[in-house]
Amino acid sequence: MVSSAGLADRLVPMPELETLVFNFIPVDPAKAGGIATVCQMMAEKMPAFFPDAKTLVLTGGHSWESDFPLQGNFQRLDFDRKSSRLAGVGLEQTLTGKSSFLAQLQHRTARSLKHPAPFPPTISASTLVHVPYQILHPIPPVHWRLAYVMNLHDLQHEHFPEFFDAKELDRRRERYLASAKAAQAVVVVDEWTRRDVLAHLDIPEDKVYVGPFGPTWGEPKAFTAEDEASLRARYGLPEKFMFYPAQTWPHKNYFRLFQAMRELKATQGLELHLVSSGHQNEHFPVIQSQAKEMGLENQVHFLGLIPGEDVPRLYLTARMTVIPSLFEGGSGIPVQEAMALGSPLAASTSCGIPDCVGDAALLFDPLDVAVMAQAIARLWTDEGLRRDLADKGRARASTSSWEKAGRTYAEIYREALRRWNLGLH
Repeated sequence: MVSSAGLADRLVPMPELETLVFNFIPVDPAKAGGIATVCQMMAEKMPAFFPDAKTLVLTGGHSWESDFPLQGNFQRLDFDRKSSRLAGVGLEQTLTGKSSFLAQLQHRTARSLKHPAPFPPTISASTLVHVPYQILHPIPPVHWRLAYVMNLHDLQHEHFPEFFDAKELDRRRERYLASAKAAQAVVVVDEWTRRDVLAHLDIPEDKVYVGPFGPTWGEPKAFTAEDEASLRARYGLPEKFMFYPAQTWPHKNYFRLFQAMRELKATQGLELHLVSSGHQNEHFPVIQSQAKEMGLENQVHFLGLIPGEDVPRLYLTARMTVIPSLFEGGSGIPVQEAMALGSPLAASTSCGIPDCVGDAALLFDPLDVAVMAQAIARLWTDEGLRRDLADKGRARASTSSWEKAGRTYAEIYREALRRWNLGLH
């Protein structure tokens, strides 16, 4: 809940938001997974809640067009990835108009843009930068003259440090904390993540806010039998399959999911097929080898990164969705998408998943292969249960909306500007 201002705070006039800057420079959409989807939806939905403000979207030289096209009422500035840090510094100081080298910075910033555009006249008191990423950009924050809001999605590295090498672990701990300290507002998706952030980071409790996102699957579209046939042919889908949209990180727990599939094949004769979509990162060859070693190479189908419009179609075509992840940011976007689209869900008890799904999914301990296998088999074979969970999931997900998310973020933005103009961090 957003805290109320005290008497001293109310004596300071708070400016209205004039310029909202979404800084997507650090985000590579091909590798970012759910964060890229969040960026896409924010760019499309949020400007409508601030009709009197100018909205800028900054991107870092990555291609968004193929899988995560950015559309909405905003001006987009695309930076060359190699000079994005310098451009970030220059842009910020240009926006504030407080640098004695303003003309030089404007020139240097414009040179780093693929598509140079004039910057809007603004002042720091009425400009807010939102970085929907765990690390603010640019860093370090010694030169900042603007209010910042950041999304901190998870602190997985504190729970599973074995998934990171020493350099990456140190980088995350240093930069996550520095970013959270410097931002005027740190936004998390649920209460579980808020408690986790406050347990691990030494930052003021009153600047960590819960701000759930709105639906990430866009407007519902008709999905005909012809559409399904085309989807099946395009990806060579098996007749019946369970769907797991996830990158190939170790914490996504593919290994134990494969063990559960092997157990079901050996003990119950259930030869289940798994279809997975998402970026295939450096851990993917390990996962491929694991599937082959277990004799599942013909039952596991990795599609890689696919067009965004095909993801909801896979939920609709699948017999069920399975989420065996060891860790998620809150409940994770796929859990919410599965429920909203009526895909019967079996999911792990990790993080905020139980609070999110309630009785709308079968839950299992992601470390217990036998329990996971039992939940999958039950949902796979019980048509009545699948219908029941699909109905409950749709009803539970129906409370999510961008109208609600927009109102929440508008309040967070006001609080961030208040903190900035009071000199609070």
